[in-house]
Amino acid sequence: MPSPIRPSQIKDLIPSATGSFCEKFIKILRLPALFYQIYLWWYYEDGSFTEDFKAEICLMRCVCAGLCPGGGGPSPPGTTDIPKPLNLQATDGTVALKVVLTWDSVVGAESYEIWRSDSGNVLGLAFRIGTSSTPNFDDAQVTVGKVYWYWVRAKKGVLFSVYSDPDTGFSQPNLVNGFVYFDKGGTYNFIVPAGVTGIIFDGIGGGAGGGGAAWSRAAGGVLQNAGSGGGGGGGGRNTTAPITVVPTEQLTVIVGAGGAGGQNGGFSQLFRSGSVSLASANSGKAGIGGAAGYADGVPAAGPGGAGGTGTATGTPGGDGQIGTTGVAHGGSGGPGAGGAIGAGGNGGSSGPGGIMYSAISGRDGAVKLSW
Repeated sequence: MPSPIRPSQIKDLIPSATGSFCEKFIKILRLPALFYQIYLWWYYEDGSFTEDFKAEICLMRCVCAGLCPGGGGPSPPGTTDIPKPLNLQATDGTVALKVVLTWDSVVGAESYEIWRSDSGNVLGLAFRIGTSSTPNFDDAQVTVGKVYWYWVRAKKGVLFSVYSDPDTGFSQPNLVNGFVYFDKGGTYNFIVPAGVTGIIFDGIGGGAGGGGAAWSRAAGGVLQNAGSGGGGGGGGRNTTAPITVVPTEQLTVIVGAGGAGGQNGGFSQLFRSGSVSLASANSGKAGIGGAAGYADGVPAAGPGGAGGTGTATGTPGGDGQIGTTGVAHGGSGGPGAGGAIGAGGNGGSSGPGGIMYSAISGRDGAVKLSW
């Protein structure tokens, strides 16, 4: 007997720690097929998906490569009977802490679905963030300054229109405090408040990742002591005098991400339109992985990476060490010029028997703009 369980019925059973439902559902679909043989409604005996299962997945608009035509699946039948919403507009930094969406009313529509992509102009990566009975919607589940892509479609009964043309939008911070703070690696937009002609940039670069470890083998193939990596350097800090800006102009903020193991952190920077750089903070330099000779079995310790420079320099990472008991120790990551912000990652280490401890990534930097 086929199981009565359907994909839409297990939606609330899937952990909601991160990402959209569709993203989590796709990950589950990639588990071994044996797991799903329990639910015969999903699978035929030969292991292929049933038509009922594929149809419901398509209606849910999940990105199911190989299940739905075009990757994202078709809209439900009858979509041509309802006009698509026109003139979708999302606010670009003109509203604090949310993005406001408006569009033209669709004759006959009973409600509207609002869809959003956090990863660019790709409808297949969008997920539904809400519904509205009127041609407007406030999206308050946003990160200040981050750009999102939006689509809307009309609904009447069980029928849907095709999706509207997309529009982008981003939110403005609460301007009452006189500053805005970005503390996660990435790119953000910022509209200079009305009446403001000078902005102070205070940026910390991303910390570097620690150096990796390596081990050696003696001539007989026996694992020997290992070389340990140096710690990554902390990100530097740069605080500027007031930078001349134009009220209501758009600026771009880049927060330097922490470097992966053995990689430098990213620069934190401030740009205006036309890619004109206004200020930047140096990132930390990566620690070097410890070397270990395969022929002579002599391990080595990698040096720590240098701290980033600026009006305040990040702390260098510690050198790797070779323990007297035969255990190699990775160097400690250097603090960033802002302490934990922009700190470098610890170096990797390993000991006899080839037990490896990976190098740690550096921490993201941060940018504060004040006026």
